[in-house]
Amino acid sequence: MTIRMLRSLRTPFLLVASVASKGLAQQPAHADTSAPHVLVSQPPVQVHDPMVLALVPDSLFKQLDSTFRAAKQVAESLGFGFAVKLTAHLSVVDSHNAAVYYLPSDVSRGYLIIIPGQRPDIVRGHVAADSLRQRIKHYRQLIRPLKPRPC
Repeated sequence: MTIRMLRSLRTPFLLVASVASKGLAQQPAHADTSAPHVLVSQPPVQVHDPMVLALVPDSLFKQLDSTFRAAKQVAESLGFGFAVKLTAHLSVVDSHNAAVYYLPSDVSRGYLIIIPGQRPDIVRGHVAADSLRQRIKHYRQLIRPLKPRPC
């Protein structure tokens, strides 16, 4: 841009700026009493082996290990690891394909079943251990490998 072009742009900008500041000066100033908004993000979950993640909405559920004891036994008996994770801002990294998965926004609790290199499955809600066993077995039967796109 030339200096002449910049000068032509300055006039409308100053006019808008002076009108905007004049409008703000006429409004009474209000103190901001709202709580600060902070986005807290947890590190991604790295998946190297078959895994069942119990999804919970807040940290209070993480303290209820008895709730997930039966689910953990089922997962481990089928060769899966087990962990309890918060659903907020959860991301799961499949180490086999370097794929990153995010939970749908409507999932607040349940289970995520994943085998590295395979598409994950979400079980909505905390189901009984027998139901979880059936879902894991069904997942094993239906999984399809992810195929990287050719570049």
